[in-house]
Amino acid sequence: MKILKSLTSPRVYKPTVTVILLMLIVIVFLMSTLYHFPGVIDDAYISFRYAANFAEGQGLVFNPGERVEGFSNFLWTLIIAIAMKFFKVDPMYFSKIAGFIITVGLILVTYLCSRMVMGRWHLLNFVPPYIVAVNTYIAHWSVMGLATLPFVFLIFVAIWLAFLEQKHHWRVQVSPVVAAIAIMMRIDASFYLGILFPAFWVILLTRGEFRVRRFAVWVLEFAIIMVPYIIWRLLYYESLFPNPYYAKVDPNIGHTRGAAHLFFFYFTQGWGFMNLWLVSAVVAIFWRNRYGLICLLMLLLNAFYVWYVNGDWMQNYRFLLPVIPFIALNISVVARLVSRLKNLPIKVCLLLLLLFALYDYSRFHFNENSTYVWDWNPHRYRKNDNRWFYPRQLWQKYWRGIVPPLQNVADWIFNNVPDGAQVVTSDIGYPGFLNLGVRIIDIDGLTDKFIGRLGNSLQDNRKKQHYIMAKKPEFIFIFINHSRPNPSSPGHPYPEVSRLIYYSPEFRKNYIEVSRMNKYMNSWVHLYKRKGARSGLTPEEKIKRLRDGLQRNAHVFYLYLEMIKLCRQQNKPTKEWIHYVKCALNLFRANAGNMRRLGDRLCEANLLKFAQTAYRQSLRINPRQPVLYSVLATLYKRTGDIEEAINVLEQGLELFPNNPGLRNSLTRFQQLRKKAS
Repeated sequence: MKILKSLTSPRVYKPTVTVILLMLIVIVFLMSTLYHFPGVIDDAYISFRYAANFAEGQGLVFNPGERVEGFSNFLWTLIIAIAMKFFKVDPMYFSKIAGFIITVGLILVTYLCSRMVMGRWHLLNFVPPYIVAVNTYIAHWSVMGLATLPFVFLIFVAIWLAFLEQKHHWRVQVSPVVAAIAIMMRIDASFYLGILFPAFWVILLTRGEFRVRRFAVWVLEFAIIMVPYIIWRLLYYESLFPNPYYAKVDPNIGHTRGAAHLFFFYFTQGWGFMNLWLVSAVVAIFWRNRYGLICLLMLLLNAFYVWYVNGDWMQNYRFLLPVIPFIALNISVVARLVSRLKNLPIKVCLLLLLLFALYDYSRFHFNENSTYVWDWNPHRYRKNDNRWFYPRQLWQKYWRGIVPPLQNVADWIFNNVPDGAQVVTSDIGYPGFLNLGVRIIDIDGLTDKFIGRLGNSLQDNRKKQHYIMAKKPEFIFIFINHSRPNPSSPGHPYPEVSRLIYYSPEFRKNYIEVSRMNKYMNSWVHLYKRKGARSGLTPEEKIKRLRDGLQRNAHVFYLYLEMIKLCRQQNKPTKEWIHYVKCALNLFRANAGNMRRLGDRLCEANLLKFAQTAYRQSLRINPRQPVLYSVLATLYKRTGDIEEAINVLEQGLELFPNNPGLRNSLTRFQQLRKKAS
């Protein structure tokens, strides 16, 4: 009974206790985030290309001269552009770290909102931030480089500030400014704020606390920011909504995928999650709690939004993340109401249900073996069994480094397509970001108004095909699914327009296949070049492209290898190349495979001292590489350091005493030492 009383009675905790509990919650979130940190989503690079063009004075455009808003996160893109321009940061790492910090802020503001709703310090105030911190979908999207969590954070900050302004009668209102910033961060925020603030004003009206003057000031401050922004959008992009809205929302194809998306989010995450939101919703309705009803209203409206836009092709429920903090707050409100019950058996049963639901929720999100994720099929989900939560394996995965999507396509364009050439492809993010000088035509229509505003009927797809072929692009990437009965059938998940292009007479007549790349999403990437189009770059063009690429992509190991290859071709290194070598040694020193490949390339470039450092580092990370001991010993021999070569071989023989290659090499080097003495 004492434990139950301590859980349900409001009491003032010391600030140190609050700080310690919140720090523990943040540490739990950090551990979950590290698993997802190496992940990359291609759509983030679309915003990065806009940001890079803006930083270079081209404007907020994907292709210079084409004013199409192919992103829906204006402020996020602008912040990244400023960071790239003035601080020369890598946008992927910058967006990941910023996203993590902002999500920690979301956890803290969820706690503040819970305390605001509850009215007093209470142990139950820590339940909402815990639910947000444990959720693996929030951990995933916090480090994917998108504005998915920042705009949710700003929504909750705006609501929290609105309550503080009303409670303390602030003369200057800050909430309208934050609300406007949230909408500029991501346009979806207008949907949620358009519900939350009217509900907030209705609550004030029912309490008799609504003031027309404060309301007018709020609207005026909001309009001062938003009206110029909307006018600029209409003048610059000539469109009220971003182009992805038109490209992705097609009511003519039905809403079954959106319904399936909702079902698998709410009903396949274990009984704990289902009970948490279902029971809290029922109790909020039964007690007619205004805060609980607002949270329930947000769930219903979010469900309508996701259903209308037909869900999301990405896994991990990006569009449903805003409701998780609302569910968490509603659970806290309901738990507080239950704690006030006088019927002890019902009170104990409901609180035990809450504890068991939280346990099941935590177990589920720390072990995704039962999590359902998108499987690139509109009506099929699969179980995700790729996650573990053991510290050693977690750190190994973290240090594998970031591998961008469609890197093979991006690298081929980087090495072969001259600036100004037109390339048709899908998944345009990283291929476009790595190659700013190349004009990218997106088959999906995210960055093309004509394609984006057409539907997916056969007639519309034929219009897309004729439009693309009329531009006479020099290169076309087509994704072909070889697992289908017809081996030449461009397959899902890529649009029907790819198949129409592939079978069109003009394409068959004017284009030839020049490359076939690795499998990607159940498909193989086939590259076709227009007859007579120039491919390949001069050494000067290649050097310039490498320099520009390394300024924007400091984490791409491939670019460093290419720069060192040029060093070998030039016969003598320069200070600039040595700078890139040192950067590669520092950035990838925790990856044994990369260090070994770097050592090989440095040997080819005759940078023997740096090669020795790379091989040494590779052996420190993974000592069980018997061949590398012989290679390193030979390298020391080339520099005249026989003693160090013998030491390396002896270290290898300690681990591999029966290895004949190491033993023979050691004997040979010992004989060389005797002759030298």
